[in-house]
Amino acid sequence: MDNIKKIVILPLVMLSLVACTQSGEEGSSSSDPSSSDSASSDTSSSSTPTPTGSSALSELRASQGINTLPSVGEAPILVVPVDFKGDGLATSKTRSDANTVFFGRSAPDCPSVKEFYSTSSYGVTEITGSVAPVIELPNDYTSYLQSVATSGTGGVVRDIADYAVNYLFNETSTYSLDDYDANGDGKVDSLFLIYAREEYDDDYSTQGAALFLETDSIRLSEPSSYINNVSWMNGNAPYQSSRFIKEVAYHMGVENYADTTGNYSGDYRMPLGYTDLMDYGLYDHNPFTKWLLGYIDPTIITPSNVSEHSSITLGTAYNNADAIVLAPEDTGIFGEYLIIDYFSPFDRQATDLNLSYDPLTEAGIRVYKVDARLAKSSGDHYVPYEGEPNYDGSTYDFAYSNNGIGDYVSSGFVNNFPLVGLLAKNAFNRHFTGNTTMVTSSELFVAGDSFSDDTGIPGFYNEYRLDGDGVEGPLLGLTFKVESTTASSATLSISKTEVA
Repeated sequence: MDNIKKIVILPLVMLSLVACTQSGEEGSSSSDPSSSDSASSDTSSSSTPTPTGSSALSELRASQGINTLPSVGEAPILVVPVDFKGDGLATSKTRSDANTVFFGRSAPDCPSVKEFYSTSSYGVTEITGSVAPVIELPNDYTSYLQSVATSGTGGVVRDIADYAVNYLFNETSTYSLDDYDANGDGKVDSLFLIYAREEYDDDYSTQGAALFLETDSIRLSEPSSYINNVSWMNGNAPYQSSRFIKEVAYHMGVENYADTTGNYSGDYRMPLGYTDLMDYGLYDHNPFTKWLLGYIDPTIITPSNVSEHSSITLGTAYNNADAIVLAPEDTGIFGEYLIIDYFSPFDRQATDLNLSYDPLTEAGIRVYKVDARLAKSSGDHYVPYEGEPNYDGSTYDFAYSNNGIGDYVSSGFVNNFPLVGLLAKNAFNRHFTGNTTMVTSSELFVAGDSFSDDTGIPGFYNEYRLDGDGVEGPLLGLTFKVESTTASSATLSISKTEVA
């Protein structure tokens, strides 16, 4: 079996991340590995976590034997344009364009990878690294395609990645592993192979050929000998910076939130309604993802401490590391709760991913239901695990995902709850109904809207009651109401719900 994960494009191609037109200062094409343009970050938040070099998500993935690209502090990326022997397709412009996309300055509505993560993380993440000169591979295109039959596409990409790293670090004196190994495990943290070919010969129009020319990526599911995270990207111009922004998130350990399983009628469930970066949508990462990555430290409100937070003001999510968690008790990040932030499209212009369709055109409170309970390995099976993992050598993972049936059905996890879903105030349950209707601003909570256990929208909370099934789980025990909103903030009142 090929050790690859290939991104599947859903039928709604109009919502796939599309190409941005890069403009402004062009990235450096110097051979100096440390050369990259600085990116600006606009944030007024004072609650941003202090960089520590690790995050809840990186620790979770480490228990699975996965060393992620750091999401806190320096995150080094090595970008290598490659050319098959004799092709001559990749040029100095290929390198220059790649440098602009990853590290340069770009148009305000189309950020580079560096710019996006500086803004998204409120300055916590600094993308570093460089784009190497074009490397000509030792074999021609046809030879590699023939190798797919015996080694699989993943095996061929792994060989190419190892060749590139060995060439740069051992056969030249320009590159040092220390510049690309932030976690000190002796491997490159993140490698992007950029390939410029736009078409292939009909004689080799096999699955392997198609994968080499895939418009999104080929991502190795297991590390190579020298690299922890590898993505093969079709890099023909114009570059699509949003593709690389999303791919970097995978290297940081973030899951694909799109439900690609569908049903016999061709419907796809939409826990996030295609509004999230990891759900074939636009906008920034949702607040749950940002908490996982160490970008925010949300205020946790439970019935026991609600008197301390009876009124709370949230700045817009773009400019402020503000979010609140509502839960019956403080479970930490690995539990079941609501997480809330304030979305304003007026603040999104600096990192808009340049889609032709924008479903959220007005400001509003976004409410997400999170079920981040864990599964822990026990021999060959997984068992439910409550609370924070103690990382005792066992493997831990999320018990549920947004991708249909979870991986642990054979271990008794028969329910199919989403890891994270956007809750609509009109009670539409996107995960369980299978509808392709787009999210609109009418689903966000605005001034005057409220939610609680006993007076909430009929049919809304039962399907999202904590512990999933709406029968045995605890009630939230909290009521919130959106009191007012401005262009820069929203004020909520929160109280304890008295339920007989």
